[in-house]
Amino acid sequence: MATVRFLKLPEEKKKRILQAGFQEFARYPYRDASINRIIKNAEISRGSFYTYFEDKMGLLCFILAEMIGRFNEEVYGFLKEDKGDPFLCAERVYTYCRNELKQNEALGFVKNLFTDTETLKQLMIPAGKCGEGPRSDPAGTAAEETGAAGEAGGVGETGEAGDAKQYIHTLLEELASRVNSGIDHEKYDLDDEKVKFLYPMIMMVTIRTATTAAEFPEREDALRHGMEMELELLKYGAARRNNTERPEEDRV
Repeated sequence: MATVRFLKLPEEKKKRILQAGFQEFARYPYRDASINRIIKNAEISRGSFYTYFEDKMGLLCFILAEMIGRFNEEVYGFLKEDKGDPFLCAERVYTYCRNELKQNEALGFVKNLFTDTETLKQLMIPAGKCGEGPRSDPAGTAAEETGAAGEAGGVGETGEAGDAKQYIHTLLEELASRVNSGIDHEKYDLDDEKVKFLYPMIMMVTIRTATTAAEFPEREDALRHGMEMELELLKYGAARRNNTERPEEDRV
């Protein structure tokens, strides 16, 4: 993730660095994203970059963590408005995502992320020990050594960044647990373990549909119909039979 040194930067400089990273990941797939372009647009040196982040995966994870945090606040609010029904909530999430994707370069960022299965796999599967928040390296020594290696042989850009990936994994689990606390458990037979799998599935269907609809608006009606079918399949796997059992004539 980020070092303490980065978190102590003036807000304007932090925003400039994060914006440069966001724009780079919006314009290029992760494998093609360049730290050289990021530092040029952020107006910082390469050495400084490595005192703030371990590598570009660390920067991507920090940007994602902030996005996930904001997104979850919205989802949690929608869930309360829909009386704890995660499937009704999905419609609000879709609308929210479509509006967000109209923002400058947001579509490119999400599209690059969700179509890059290798990077998604790296982000979703934890590696190394769990990060306890920002790295405590106030002097920046370790990061500078990584940066020097990166300039010489690319080590800084190709490192595993286990702590950063584990941080994302842990954050998603915490978010799923919070979402579970708002679900109507009289209606849905769900616990933390089930929600940990169901919540990302609902969000993946919704975000993927919103992203494709933003790119191909002429197909939006068909895409939304497909989303509704996928959510229905998920719903009838999660619903308690005595509350939401489908009518006899609708059963297959």
